[in-house]
Parts: sequence; C-alpha cells; structure tokens
Amino acid sequence: MFDFGIWTEGQGGVPAGAYPGVFTGTVGEPANEEKGWGEGVKFLFEITAGEHKGKTPIRIVTKTKPGPNNGLGRMLVALLGAPPKPGDSINIEACIGRPYTIIVAATPKGGTRVETVAPMS
Repeated sequence: MFDFGIWTEGQGGVPAGAYPGVFTGTVGEPANEEKGWGEGVKFLFEITAGEHKGKTPIRIVTKTKPGPNNGLGRMLVALLGAPPKPGDSINIEACIGRPYTIIVAATPKGGTRVETVAPMS
C-alpha cells in the first residue's frame, strides 16, 4: 500500500477549510534566492472563532504591480470586495480588523495557505 506520510499544516497551523477571521495587516517578505522568489508581501490574518481561534494563517505573494492576473491583484480585490477601477489608488488600511471568511487551501508541497478571502456582511 502507498505510504501517504503525515498530514501537515502550513504557516499558522491551520488546515484547509473556511474560517471566520480578520485581516491584521501586511509585512514585507524578503527575496528568497534559494527558491527563486523576488521580494514579496505577506498578508496576515487571524482566525476569530472555532477550534483554530487565535491561529494566524498567511498568504505571501510576489511584490509586483497589482493587476487582475497576479496574486497580489487577486488578494487586493478579495480584501476590497470588488475590483478597483484602473488608475485607482489602493489603500488597504481600512481593511485591517474587518471580518472575512478566510479560505485556507492545501499547497502542492503539503502545507496550507490563505487562498482567498470574502468580506463578511
């Protein structure tokens, strides 16, 4: 029989699933030459209820010019709840502390990450 190994959890120790939580901000993520990644932005979240309350899942995206076809742009649209108009200045300070449904997904290497979020009404 195939040995599937041990199931792991990613950064923040949250298994795949949907969780109530809040956006807590961003921090810069240095380039990782070993993995071939340029500078990035780490989006920080906190689970606010349930078994994983207090855990802090994250999403790291490459620091690029945000647009609809890259991870940074998709995360900003998710936080804002709608796509900004071309030329709009984006300020996510107002999103800090707002409630979201945080969707955590498995990664190809066996961990987890925040895949997307949806503002809670």
